[in-house]
Amino acid sequence: MTSIPAPSETDTRATWQGATRWIWDDGEPAPRNAWRCFRRRFAADKGGTALLRITADTRYVVFVNGKRIGHGPVRAFGDRWPVDTWDIWWHLREYKWNTVAVLVAHHGVATFQSLPGRGGLLAELDLGWGIVGTDSKWEVATHGGHDPRAPRISPQLAFTEDVDGAWQPDWTDGGDAFEGTYPKGLEAGWAPATEVAAPGEGPWTTLVPRPVPPLQEEVVAPVAVRSVERVRPWAASWTVDARATFDPTSPGHANPSTYGGYLLTALTVAERDPARRVSLGLPLTTTLPRVRGIAVDGRHWDIHELAPGPADLRTLDLELAPGTHWLALDVSMYDHGYPLPLLLDGADLTHPWEANAPTPFVALGPIGDPNPAFDRPLAHPTRPEVTPTPQVRSAVVALTASRDAGAAPLPAATVPAALVADSSVYGQVVHPREQHPLTANVTGLTRGEPVVLPDGGDVSIVLDLGIEASGFVIVDLDAPAGTVVDVYGFEYIDGERRQETTAMDNTLRYRTRVGRQRYESPVRRGLRYLQLVVRRDPAVRGPVVVHEVAVRNSHYPIGQADQAGEFAASDGLLTEIWEMSRRTVIACMEDTFVDCPVYEQAFWVGDTYSSARFASSLFDVAPLIERSLRLVPGSKGQTPLLGSQVPSGWTNVIPAWTFFWVLACEEHARRTGDTAFAGDLLPEAVEALDAFAEHLDANGLLSIEAWNLLDWAPMDQPNAGIVTHQNALFVMALDAAADLADLAATGEPAELAGALRARAETLRTAIATHLWSPEREAFIDAIHADGARSEVISVQTQMFAHLAGVGSEPQRERTRALVVDPPSGLVQIGSPWMSIFRYDVLEAAGRADVALADLRRDYGAMIAAGAVTCWEMFPAPDREWPTRSHCHAWSAAPASFLPAVVLGIRLLDGGTRVEIAPHPGELEWARGAVPLPGGGRVEVAWARDGAALDLQVAAPAGVEVTVREPAGFTTRVRLATFR
Repeated sequence: MTSIPAPSETDTRATWQGATRWIWDDGEPAPRNAWRCFRRRFAADKGGTALLRITADTRYVVFVNGKRIGHGPVRAFGDRWPVDTWDIWWHLREYKWNTVAVLVAHHGVATFQSLPGRGGLLAELDLGWGIVGTDSKWEVATHGGHDPRAPRISPQLAFTEDVDGAWQPDWTDGGDAFEGTYPKGLEAGWAPATEVAAPGEGPWTTLVPRPVPPLQEEVVAPVAVRSVERVRPWAASWTVDARATFDPTSPGHANPSTYGGYLLTALTVAERDPARRVSLGLPLTTTLPRVRGIAVDGRHWDIHELAPGPADLRTLDLELAPGTHWLALDVSMYDHGYPLPLLLDGADLTHPWEANAPTPFVALGPIGDPNPAFDRPLAHPTRPEVTPTPQVRSAVVALTASRDAGAAPLPAATVPAALVADSSVYGQVVHPREQHPLTANVTGLTRGEPVVLPDGGDVSIVLDLGIEASGFVIVDLDAPAGTVVDVYGFEYIDGERRQETTAMDNTLRYRTRVGRQRYESPVRRGLRYLQLVVRRDPAVRGPVVVHEVAVRNSHYPIGQADQAGEFAASDGLLTEIWEMSRRTVIACMEDTFVDCPVYEQAFWVGDTYSSARFASSLFDVAPLIERSLRLVPGSKGQTPLLGSQVPSGWTNVIPAWTFFWVLACEEHARRTGDTAFAGDLLPEAVEALDAFAEHLDANGLLSIEAWNLLDWAPMDQPNAGIVTHQNALFVMALDAAADLADLAATGEPAELAGALRARAETLRTAIATHLWSPEREAFIDAIHADGARSEVISVQTQMFAHLAGVGSEPQRERTRALVVDPPSGLVQIGSPWMSIFRYDVLEAAGRADVALADLRRDYGAMIAAGAVTCWEMFPAPDREWPTRSHCHAWSAAPASFLPAVVLGIRLLDGGTRVEIAPHPGELEWARGAVPLPGGGRVEVAWARDGAALDLQVAAPAGVEVTVREPAGFTTRVRLATFR
């Protein structure tokens, strides 16, 4: 598999052949959770050229003669839609028929990685002697094995999958028989594709080459079996998309909706059931109750009255007489789009009053407008919750007793079939009715050997991949037709407990055809532990043989080992911490940096500053950094202040994230010496900073209503008013923009640099004048919108005031002291995200020893708890679990800090100069390397013998090396040059 990366981002409309068109089927232009199959057969003559350019909305997987070639496109805004190029010659059959097949998954909803568009495929195969472009000669079919009712994974992501492997398993390979005339005719279910737009038309106004290379892939097999159990599921389950039910506008945005309302259904208990015992199970699926209350037969239970089960489950056991009983669920919620699962034993669900209704659920409501127009478009998108009044609640409870449809106190409508899945794979896997240890040897799965599963019921196997993987689940098995294979991924096991992916449905379901088959999911998932549950129909006999369970791990290519960063030290814990940070960075590099591979896979703009810094100490990933930073201004159409994550259907502004983006732009331009990048991004940065300047108050301070976040800590960071850390970051961003202007050119940019620095100095003065507390001798966290001065003093605020150069020299000495040795009365740093900034202050203060001690303590605790990647948060005693995400890019500070401080490697002037200033501390030896922009690396190794230090440095020819010998040591320096 070979991809041809494009050399630059240019408009490619003129290069498409006249007949090539965007194609789709003749149905709905933007269907929900649609999988469409496209294919084209052609004869390949002898030759050596076969370049396939391809893109789709929303995602595609391309096959040639049944072989998976690759997937795409990368995330983007519609006005710069990316096109991939694949060299497929080596997969063609000469003088025979060949088939290019493409599976297109169109979301039909907004996510945190994509905006609403329309379904489409555009492709062009250049065979040297001819062009095969997408047009009406291509065939299209709805993937008949895909259930479009599969639930959302989470608000951030698209959909899970429920796939029947019996549907045309060979559709990607039309065979190689050269029959002379083709096609003979279309198979059942296939039709000529519909041409919908020319290149450059439709939502995809400009087509550009893919800006980053294809992702590196390797298949990751499990390294250990954690458990084997016999499990019994609930008799039935459902998943309802309540947000889409109560907010019809929701497909067009990923903003939260706030609504009040109920789901009404009927429990039908059969006469033949002697126990007449009905059990309801409700996984909460969020940190807030997904269902607030339940009413059955005129009786009401608050969700907190239900019996708590394992993890997020709540259960209600009822004794019900045979017949029909109405059930109402209060689903009023501030809802970002979390799935609503329902588990049931002892009864069937039916529509309360329609015999042939498409689903058993009736929506009562909504109460109020679920998606009011934003009259405060910059505000943190929280709204007052809408809850039913006591009168409405009483009327709904009474309705379940009267079973009189005419007495419904709210508008009633049957929930559409597209919004109800007739299963909850998450609920069934995570919350089985029964589970018992099973004696079965399945360790062959860790060695690539086939395993025969025992007969007698459903079997659950939990496998440990050993790393945090991000990619595509693979299951290879031999089974009777109709065997159900459920897969679930999660991150953390602590002894006998495991942390479930509450707030996301990280599952898939595959239904087998008869015989040997291999299924590779087209949906990206993150996980460390993979739970495989194989469910067999008791009426179907035959063994189930599992040949392989694995993940096709997928990440940004990290290059050759001799071009990458390294680190090792006499303190093995530091070496292990660095390696854990390295694994974290790799898992969080896709087509952009992502915050985490499991929960969101989103490109959060502010995280780029630290992610780029950490990654650059490990690999030469300048194209990924540049691509990520250039993507951000695409959000200007949503807000001039730039979005906090892009491209995304969730419109919100975190001012600090935009400021960090400006800092990241300057640091990238300085690190690489790329003056063209500086010139391109300078006007975008200035435009965003000018938009923030419109929110300066009479005292010259930034006063804004937005999501004024910095850290997961009890800082005073109100969503309206003056927030000190934001003002300090505004100063730093203005200075960074001035440096960008210096890097870009002379002349007008030089004048702009002076103006930006003047604005920064004015803001510094305003902060020092109005936000300093003489009584506390520190900067307060905020001034609230009502003018109240905050009583909270945090380390974070002092840290960024200090980094921004705010205050007189005595004030700066004081803020430095509060960061170096923070008293207990200050709010402490609450996440590893803030560590790198504190480490910077500590190092500048000559206290690298404090930073190393903190690093050993905080990251050592993660390793002691079994972490293989860096957690999003530091553990805290008041939380059930130490963190939400167990792999988070913003937490990998040791990846850059240890080489920069212990080895002392600092790159200057785009890597043309290097300064080496090691901090041996108490270590006996250390060695490692840092990559240079554009290739090559600097290697450092030192060892001490008492006060004598032997220091070896190697760098490429042409790189100027300066060594600063550490105080207190007699240093022998040996320099070497790579040729």
